[in-house]
Amino acid sequence: MQKASRHTKDVLKYSAVYKKRQKVKNVKRVIFGIVVLLTIVGLIFISRTATFAISEIQVKGLQSVSTQDVIAEVDSQVNGSYALVFPKKNILFYPKERIREDLLKKFGAFEDIQIRTIDTNKLEVSVVEKNAVAVSCKTEQSVVSGAFTDCFFIDSNIRAFQRVVGEPDQSLTRFIDYNTNSTSTTFSSTTLDQLEKIRQNLVSKNLITQYVLISDSKDVEFKIVNNGKIKISLPVGENFLSVLNTALGTKQLSGNVLFEYIDARFGNKVFLKLGNTANVMSAIGIISVVGSSSTSTISSTLSNTTSSGASLVVKMKPKTKISTSTKTRSSTSTSIVVNKAKTVVKKKTQ
Repeated sequence: MQKASRHTKDVLKYSAVYKKRQKVKNVKRVIFGIVVLLTIVGLIFISRTATFAISEIQVKGLQSVSTQDVIAEVDSQVNGSYALVFPKKNILFYPKERIREDLLKKFGAFEDIQIRTIDTNKLEVSVVEKNAVAVSCKTEQSVVSGAFTDCFFIDSNIRAFQRVVGEPDQSLTRFIDYNTNSTSTTFSSTTLDQLEKIRQNLVSKNLITQYVLISDSKDVEFKIVNNGKIKISLPVGENFLSVLNTALGTKQLSGNVLFEYIDARFGNKVFLKLGNTANVMSAIGIISVVGSSSTSTISSTLSNTTSSGASLVVKMKPKTKISTSTKTRSSTSTSIVVNKAKTVVKKKTQ
């Protein structure tokens, strides 16, 4: 009987302790629930307080994209709410990464984006745009008309990343590539480097390129402002610029002479056809061709020519003088070929 009584007491004792512990746990649960509830209520209150609502969006670093377009895109991402409770426009809950990813996808001109908050209601979007190295268009008319429709900016990876709006910077070469689209072109970075060197070389000769036409056959035409075309073929050789500069250095091409084309697609031979301008041939005078170690002079007299189409072919020979003359004719075609070994002049009458 004593053992049973003791056992009963132990059970009652442990039962009282258990109840006490359970009571404590229940109190803690209630307190925790109240804290959670108060936190949620507090967050809801804060999230809906105008003090923490994004009221201004600032955008920095834009060059080719409209500020209003970026602000509109960001604003569309902060509209609405999470679970119909927490507004996305709140400075504490706005979808930062989603805004960044959306802007990079929406605007191909953007290379990087940083987003941060200023004070309690301002959002700052800092943009780094891709560096445009050229402009690529699908038609010559897009450039000639000045409208630049179907034209795209090209980055250093030769990828079209942004449609051109208005006239692009004059320092950017305008390429005509019939296969241009909103994401790609058909020429490589190596090709771009070669063509850019040639363009800069022409600038040093006061020949400003209006556009560069690239055909599928790798033939390239540099259309010169207020003049004709310079034709080349890719890839160019190591001595290409030397040969071209030799031809451009002749007196036939000095003094803003108009030409229909200069054809430099045939190695060390450069063909020239002068434009159909009255009396332009009578002003040609003396041709001087300077090579790496010698100078050759050719004197030609062309009189009373009213229409000219010329191709000159000059082959260098040290210290050689050749004088030629032509009779009066209605149309003269002269060929000039440049070679650093000999000097030869050929002419034909049309």
